Amino acid sequence: MGYQTCLGCRKWLRSGRKTELLVDRLPTYFTSDQYPVCYQLFQSMELCETCIDKLPIISLFSCVQCGRDERVGGTSHCRDCVKREQQVERTTTIHNRSVLRYEEWTKELISQWKYRGDERLTKLCSTLLQIGFIRYYSNERFDCISYVPMHAGRLQERGFNQAEVLAQALSIKLKVPCRPLLERTKETTKQSKQKGRTNRFFSMQDAFQLRVEASQDFSVPRNTWWMRPFTKTRRGMRILLIDDIYTTGATLQACADVLLSSELWGDHEVRSMTLAR
Repeated sequence: MGYQTCLGCRKWLRSGRKTELLVDRLPTYFTSDQYPVCYQLFQSMELCETCIDKLPIISLFSCVQCGRDERVGGTSHCRDCVKREQQVERTTTIHNRSVLRYEEWTKELISQWKYRGDERLTKLCSTLLQIGFIRYYSNERFDCISYVPMHAGRLQERGFNQAEVLAQALSIKLKVPCRPLLERTKETTKQSKQKGRTNRFFSMQDAFQLRVEASQDFSVPRNTWWMRPFTKTRRGMRILLIDDIYTTGATLQACADVLLSSELWGDHEVRSMTLAR
């Protein structure tokens, strides 16, 4: 077997130095129960010690609402969430967690994968999301994993939905069914191109709707967990919604609002997780 090169900098991988770095750095972010599994996942990633050291992992002091690596002094919320509560009236706000800060290293990673079609990064991004789940949601139970859908035109242009790829990979690892619960009803301007938080939330109004198929009863053979019917309980469904980037939260909140307004599964709960914030 030949030598492997780092997906980040293309240099040769050296396991010895990488091991030393992981042993030194990972305890900062993970509990003693999480550490062994996360250590193995980091070891499996095709990243050298230099690129792993550059990973902008979100700290323990992130916003309790959106997961941003920031808290306004003396509070448990970030500046964005404080402003949003002041500017946008709403009865529910989605609870989000993310793995990496959306800095230059992360931007380049997602750009290479999403816009330039580098499929080698699919496993890397999926592994990072799995690490995020272990860190934030390992003690919670979800009935279903879903994802933010793309408009048909944009999907045809790009060729794949990165949120769907992440959701399906996590579904396989967790043995929790992945469902395409939503569909996009209108194509909106990219969030990064829109100015102002209020405009971004406004543009997402009526951008999604529940798929007709989501209400159907899934009848499948036993031992096919990836196709099994939804678990219906008195407290309703617990759904984990996946996307690649959390910018303002407008997209994820619009999706959550549609799911929460549905009465198909009773009084259910929606949480979200993204690769970057």
